[in-house]
Amino acid sequence: MNNSATGDAEGRTVLAFDGDRGFCQTAVRQIQLRARPRTAAVAWQTLPPQLTEPHLNRLDREVLLFDGNRIRAGGVAALAALLGSSPARAYRGVGMLLRLPLIRPAANLVYRWVARNRQRMPGGTAACAVPRAGQRPARCPAPATESASPHAPGTRLRTQQLTRPPGQPRPQP
Repeated sequence: MNNSATGDAEGRTVLAFDGDRGFCQTAVRQIQLRARPRTAAVAWQTLPPQLTEPHLNRLDREVLLFDGNRIRAGGVAALAALLGSSPARAYRGVGMLLRLPLIRPAANLVYRWVARNRQRMPGGTAACAVPRAGQRPARCPAPATESASPHAPGTRLRTQQLTRPPGQPRPQP
């Protein structure tokens, strides 16, 4: 599997999350560290524009699981697939639970609530707020510098840290 975050996504499964959102970065990083999923997770901003531009509205509100050039899942279903790709039985079990018909609606409600309130979550900022219906999505300021993953080469962590560490203020434009 090609793990290059900026390479062509064709032919590989990739979870695309919002690299401008501190909460999203932290949540995906924690899943990668603990569950060690086989599916790559990258900031959507590092993927080719021809893949992401048709889906910017969704990418601003939820994680998307791309299978090559098509969307396989979004939101909770995408997270369930990410967890389901873990070698650890417990995380695969959580992924299966999130897909169950009795649990999926509640998980979707929780996901939407977290997405609407992510600026209040640890690692989130006011710029992370999801716009209300009818409002144009506002992008967080661009990161001052792009840094590689803080983890040693050769680890199975496949997320990229694109902005400042959680807890530090966003750079002013």
